Amino acid sequence: MATFKIFDILHKFRTFRLGGVALLLSLVSVQISTAQSSKSLSGIIRGIDSEATKPLAGATLQWLGYSAGAFADKDGKFNLKRPDGATRLLVRYVGYGSDTLTIAPNVSQIEIDLRASLETAAITVEAESAVISKVAVKTETISSRDLSKSACCSLSESFEKNASAEASYSDAIAGSKQIQLLGLRGIYTQILTEAVPSIRGLAVPFGADYFPGPWMESISISKGAASVISGYESITGQINVELRKSQIADPLFLNGYANNTGRYELNAIATQNLGEHSSAAVMLHGRSFAENTDQNDDGFLDMPKFRQINGLARWYYNDDAVETQVVVRALSDRYDGGQTDFNPETDRGSLVRYGTGTRTNRYETYAKIGLLNAAYDPDVALALVLGGTWHDQQSYFGSREYSGLQKTFYSKALARIAFSDAQYIMAGASWLLDNYDEKFIDTSLRRAESVPGIFLEYTSNLTPHLTSVIGVRTDFHNIYGAVFTPRVHLKYALTDYTSLRASAGSGFRVPNIIADNFSAFANSRRIFTEPDIRPEKAWNYGLSITTTFDVWDMPTTFDAEFFRTDFTEQMIVDFDRSPREIHIGNLQGTSYANSALAQIMLTPAKGFDVTAAWRITDTRATTGGLLQLRPLMSVHRFLGTVNYEFENWQLGTTLIWNGGGRIPLTADNPDGLRLPENFDGFFRANAQISKKFGNFELYFGVENITNYIQPSPIIDAHNPFGQFFDASLVWGPLDERTFYGGFRLTFPRGE
Repeated sequence: MATFKIFDILHKFRTFRLGGVALLLSLVSVQISTAQSSKSLSGIIRGIDSEATKPLAGATLQWLGYSAGAFADKDGKFNLKRPDGATRLLVRYVGYGSDTLTIAPNVSQIEIDLRASLETAAITVEAESAVISKVAVKTETISSRDLSKSACCSLSESFEKNASAEASYSDAIAGSKQIQLLGLRGIYTQILTEAVPSIRGLAVPFGADYFPGPWMESISISKGAASVISGYESITGQINVELRKSQIADPLFLNGYANNTGRYELNAIATQNLGEHSSAAVMLHGRSFAENTDQNDDGFLDMPKFRQINGLARWYYNDDAVETQVVVRALSDRYDGGQTDFNPETDRGSLVRYGTGTRTNRYETYAKIGLLNAAYDPDVALALVLGGTWHDQQSYFGSREYSGLQKTFYSKALARIAFSDAQYIMAGASWLLDNYDEKFIDTSLRRAESVPGIFLEYTSNLTPHLTSVIGVRTDFHNIYGAVFTPRVHLKYALTDYTSLRASAGSGFRVPNIIADNFSAFANSRRIFTEPDIRPEKAWNYGLSITTTFDVWDMPTTFDAEFFRTDFTEQMIVDFDRSPREIHIGNLQGTSYANSALAQIMLTPAKGFDVTAAWRITDTRATTGGLLQLRPLMSVHRFLGTVNYEFENWQLGTTLIWNGGGRIPLTADNPDGLRLPENFDGFFRANAQISKKFGNFELYFGVENITNYIQPSPIIDAHNPFGQFFDASLVWGPLDERTFYGGFRLTFPRGE
C-alpha cells in the first residue's frame, strides 16, 4: 500500500525518547541524498519476484555510517558517490525488503538483485499490468504503463480494466461521478494524493476528474480497513494516487487527446534539475467538451458540457540533512447540462428552460519535510506533512441553487522506530481542521471541525510466514467527542506463491448532506431532511487468498476475496417512500454490504496478458420501511481484458458485463412515467491500439463499442419543471460509442 511505501524508504535516525512525540513527523518518498566524494559506485538494481524481473525505480542506496546515498532512476540505474572508507551498502525498495552488501574499495560497478519480501510496506510501482502487491493489506496497483493501455483521461476513467473499483455517472444531467468499492459508494473510500487526504468533503461529486491521467505515476487500491496512519475516514479502503516525480521523470512529456464527439485534452509535464540537491516539475492540463449531443431525442444533453484548467507545481530538495517536497495546485472547473437549448448566461434560475451547472475553483498545497541523518542511525525516521485546501463551488439544478465553501488544514507528525528488520512501529499525531459554509435553496449548513488525534501502528514479521499490522488511533472531535479506531491486518504465506490475508477494523466519517448526495437533487422531488444527522460508523472485515502458479508453462495468478461492511450508523437517502419525495436521515434498521470477487490473470505468451474476473455484491439498507438491495447498482459484474504487446505495438480490448439490479419505487407515477422494478444487464466493450516511434507514440481506440446507453434515463423529460421530473435514477452508461485518438511525446533525460 502506498501509505506504507512512504515510510519504509525513509532514511532512519537515532532512537529518540518517546517523550518527544511533538517532534513526530511523516513524509512520502524520502530519497537518500548524495554526499561529496571523489569516488563513485554505479550500476543497476532489479527486483525479482514470482512474476518477473524488473528495474526498481526509486530504490534507495546508502553507505552505512555515512550520509552519502542515492536513488535509482526509472531504469533502475544509479550513481552513488563513495566517501573514503565506506564499504557497507544498505539497499532498500518497498516490497523487496532490504539488503546490506560489502563492497570492496576497488569495485566501481555492480548489479544488485532484490527478492520480493513479506514486509508490509510494499506496493509495486511499475508493472506490465495491474498487480496484487505482496503486503499484508490487500492492495492492487495500477501502474502508469497499464494506464496508458486505455484513454484514461482522469482518475474516474482509470478503472475500466480493474475488477475491484469502478466509476459511473451519478445522474443524467449534472456530470457528477461516483467511484464504487466493495459494493459501496466512493464516499466510504478514502482518496489520497501521495498519502495526503485529498478528495473529500465538497470535492466528492466531481473530484475523481481532478486527476489527469498523464499526471499519474500509479494508483494503488487498498481494500478493507486501511492503515490508521492516514486517518479514521476510510471504511471500504483507500485509493492513493502517486503523481510523477521531478527527481526521476523525463524533462518534458506531452499528451494530446481528441474524440469524435468533440472532446479535447492537452497535457504537458516539464521537470528541471535545479542543482545538485533540488529539482522541480510543472504539470498543466486543459480539457473541453462543448458539443450538443442528444442521441435519445429527449431534449436533454446526453453529456454535460465541461471545461477544466488544472495546474500543479512541485519542488524537491535534499541536502543530506533535510529533505523537502512542496506541491501547489490550482484548478478551475465548469460543467453545464440540461436541455439542449438551455443558455446558462440567460436561463439560469428561470422556469423557461431547465439547466444544471457547476463552477468550482480549488486551490490546494501540501509540504513534506524529512530530517535526514540527524544521528547516522537507521533505526528511527522522522518527518512532517502539512496540507491545506480551499474549495469554492457554485451549483444549480433548475431553480435549486447551491453554494459551498470548504477550508481545510491538515497536519501529521510521525516517527518510524525499528526494533529489528522484523518489527517496527509507526507512532504519531495528526490534526484536522475543516470549515464548511454551505447554502442549499434557503437552508444554511455551517460546520467547523477541529480533530486532533494520536495513533500507533505495530508491524511484525517474526516468523517466515506470518506478517501482522496492528494499529489503533484515538481522535478527539470537537463536536462528536472521542473516536477510537482499531484496525488489524494479517498475512500468512502458505508457500512462496500462496498467501492468505485477513483484516478487520472500524471507520468513522462525518457526512455532508449535499455533497455526498449531489445527484439526488437532479429532480423535482420534495426534500425531507432530519435535523440531526449523526456521523457514520462501520466495521469492515475481509478474507482473501492469492496464489501464483503455472498452467501449461503460462504464469498465472488467482485471487479470491470476500469483504463485509456492517454499519452501526449511516446517513440514509431514501428514494423508496414515494417517487416524489427524498428522505435523508439516520439509519433506522440494518445496513450492510457483502462483496465477493474472484479473478485470474495469466500470460499465455510473452507480452500477452489475459484477465477474467467476476464480482458479486449484496448491498442492503433499510429504506421505505424494508431491508432492500441498494438501488441502481448491478449485483453481478464480469470483466475480461486481453492485452498484447509486441515490438512497438500494443493492442488491448476490454469486455464488461454488468448484471441487473433494483430501481427505486415509481409505481405511484402516472402511466408512461413508471419504470420497472428492476433493470436488465448490459455489455460494454472498449479497444485500443498504439504504436511507438522512438519517443513518440500514437494511440487510437473506441469506447462503448456495443453503443449501449441506458434507455429513458430521465423521467418526464419534456416537462422538467413538473412534479414527476427525475434525472437521478441512473444505472447504465450515458455516453454513446466514441472513437478517439491521441499522442504521447517524451523528451528523455540525457545519458
